[in-house]
Amino acid sequence: MKNRNQKIRTLLTLLVLSPFLWLMGQTSAQYAPVERYLQETEIVVDETLSSGGLCPGSILIPLANDLKGPNADDLKGFFDGTVEKFRAWEVVFSDPNLRVVKGNLENISNHLSRNIHTADELKVAFDAAADKEKWIDDIGLGIVRKPNRHAEFVNSSGSLLKWQEEANVPAKAVNILNDPNAPASIRLEADIAQYIHQNKPPVTGLSIKVKRANNSQAGDLDVYTDTHLLEVKTGSGSVNYSQFDKYVNPSHPDYLNPYGKNVVLYIENPMTPSVRATVESNLPTGVSLANSRAELLPLLE
Repeated sequence: MKNRNQKIRTLLTLLVLSPFLWLMGQTSAQYAPVERYLQETEIVVDETLSSGGLCPGSILIPLANDLKGPNADDLKGFFDGTVEKFRAWEVVFSDPNLRVVKGNLENISNHLSRNIHTADELKVAFDAAADKEKWIDDIGLGIVRKPNRHAEFVNSSGSLLKWQEEANVPAKAVNILNDPNAPASIRLEADIAQYIHQNKPPVTGLSIKVKRANNSQAGDLDVYTDTHLLEVKTGSGSVNYSQFDKYVNPSHPDYLNPYGKNVVLYIENPMTPSVRATVESNLPTGVSLANSRAELLPLLE
């Protein structure tokens, strides 16, 4: 029985691999890694054929068809016979349009090469994404959007940073403002978020804690829109100038501005001209200062 099963497995491997190699017009030696992939997952083939589940054979057939389609030349330039490239295609398998775009596959393959997230993790995240094109664009920036609004970012230093995004920022702001126990600094952040929302929506983040892979805190995102990050302070004396490096310096190990958004320091209490000049002289290049709500809105244009 054991020999019979082995023969069946070998036959299945040949059946699914042969059309792929024939269509590519290459030798089996060049595509040995794909063959090894099939051999390593033969148990999956055995266990899923009877139940009708997905197996490498049923994946390679659509791949072979993709390699005959309008994007065939681009795809053939992408695949080099390695399992890693195959796995990038497999991540977006559920979308027949996005999986034939070479740039999409390159984004995923480049991310996989950093060895932070596995292909299985990415596949689960991609399949759950409502906007799959944006998901692929984000992964090109090192951002992996996972189910339940969980986001992870691998910055250029190779650090993994993670945070939880909100479904309804205006509602969160109202809840904070109605909470008598909320710290004054958080209440100010909520107040500013609500002001921006009422005058220049949308606000997409409020009081976000950014953590490292080991769950230690890497930083905070006080308020942000689609285009700007705001650091919100009551007075000039509470400004920590070194933290702006995390927003403007991509080489910082805790760099947490993957979209390269514009950065604004908002200070609520009025400042004298001399104090303002001191604050501005300490800010990194590219960080703007607002000292009133009326002054803030034009900076968000």
